[in-house]
Amino acid sequence: MFFYVSRYQSTSEKLAKRWDYLKFVVFQFLQRNQNFQKCFGMLWEYYPFGDQIISDFEVYRVRVKRKKNREGVWKEEKLTGQNDSFNCNNFKVDELHLFEVINIDEFQKYERRIIAGYKKAFLQDEKRKLELRERLSSVKNNLGSISYGGTLYYRDFSKERTKHNDLIDSCTLSPTKTKESFYILGISVTPSKKFHKLFGKIVDQDISDHIDKINMNSFSLIIRNRRFISSWSSLSLKRHNMDLLYRDLHAQVRKNVTSTINGRFHSNKNGFLPSISFYEVDKLKNFQDDRELFDTIKNYSFNFYKPDDREVLVFLPDFNEDRNPSLSVVQEENCWSDEKNKNEKTNYDSIYKYCLRQSLTVPYVLRNILIQESNELDSLRRRIYDFVYDARDTNFLGRFLLLLSNSKYLRLKESLTYILMIVKRFESEFRQKEFRLFMRDADLSEYKIQGSYIHPYEEKDLYNRLLKGISFQLKSINERAKSISEIFKSIEELHAYRTNYILQITSLFIGILAFFFAFEEIKNYFLKIVEVFWG
Repeated sequence: MFFYVSRYQSTSEKLAKRWDYLKFVVFQFLQRNQNFQKCFGMLWEYYPFGDQIISDFEVYRVRVKRKKNREGVWKEEKLTGQNDSFNCNNFKVDELHLFEVINIDEFQKYERRIIAGYKKAFLQDEKRKLELRERLSSVKNNLGSISYGGTLYYRDFSKERTKHNDLIDSCTLSPTKTKESFYILGISVTPSKKFHKLFGKIVDQDISDHIDKINMNSFSLIIRNRRFISSWSSLSLKRHNMDLLYRDLHAQVRKNVTSTINGRFHSNKNGFLPSISFYEVDKLKNFQDDRELFDTIKNYSFNFYKPDDREVLVFLPDFNEDRNPSLSVVQEENCWSDEKNKNEKTNYDSIYKYCLRQSLTVPYVLRNILIQESNELDSLRRRIYDFVYDARDTNFLGRFLLLLSNSKYLRLKESLTYILMIVKRFESEFRQKEFRLFMRDADLSEYKIQGSYIHPYEEKDLYNRLLKGISFQLKSINERAKSISEIFKSIEELHAYRTNYILQITSLFIGILAFFFAFEEIKNYFLKIVEVFWG
């Protein structure tokens, strides 16, 4: 049983694991202490754990099964150690492409970061540095043109090896510019020998290696309900290890490449960048027969896409926040080379993979951007609801906090205006005609849907699936943005009435004070009252 331990974790994740481990140690002590059981009886829950695995302060239980022996007595056996998987020969990572995105509106700020951040690449040459600066300076103003392809820079990490780049050998940065919205940086990563060795160990694991993760209750629930364990999470060890390995790879790319740029996806909560992964296998049928590996690469998606005349599978990811949002392509070796050109020197596989990647890049990255915009829209809607609720405060003095209220109102108005501008720009820039320009390198309509269950209304080819999916996301965000804008109109009226009301009361108060201080006798009488109370 191979258990991969992730090296890159946040402080909160490490702290939560240590607290859970402490709870588990206390729980084991209470179960094994006979004096405690005699004195207090079964006040605390009892769970037969069997064999536990402690890995990086996380507690797991090895999956067991029950069967009868010859005497008819039920006996538990571990599921580990059995080779139920198919022989999926030479399944390996062929290419990895990660993506970062820059808003063209803010490109001048990022332009300096790109030039300053890659001095360790080929930018020691002053002439190339000037060429790169000239190339980047024209990006923001070229609103009517698109461009993709070419190399922005290349960096070799094998010559500067540290513990923070031991999973990657090199990376190449290639730009793709849309008309007026985004500058997409494609990061082509060459994995190191260490990565391939760890990936091979994970792929060769038995299909029966399943574990149960033990989820502990909080201390307050433990004391209140006398229950340490809240639930069990069943995990495939192969899928679990692969997620952790890819998370470490993405962490190293973020640390060595995207940390300087700090674009839209660098600070993702799940630690992953959008990526397209290409895999190779000797026989595609063996890969499909290995259900555990097949489901791991499929990434929880129900269906996949395959051309009729080639042994290639394309898996669209399930956009779950807690998992790697990788679009995966699995193909047989040399599947693009026909019998008539197998002896030619041209590498047809590399050409077709390049064309396929170019056609998938913009729609796939745009889907991730739209998901991010949708989350920001939900956050904005929550802030607007909170603003309306706070405006109902019946505290009389609280109504006069005009400066604080106006600053909140202006921030909300600016955020809503920006999202509406983004939606309108998307609708005009990413119409069907424009999408054909980005997806023309490979004929995605050849990739037909495959799967155990296909919905009658689901698109039958990959091209329409991507196109209709993005159109649906744009329509959904547009409708929600318009709905929030209508709500905000009512808030504008409320805010205007409230401001007018406060100004009227303030004017009345100032008028009363002016009336008092206009007469000398009233003024002296008022000052005497103040002296009496304040000495």
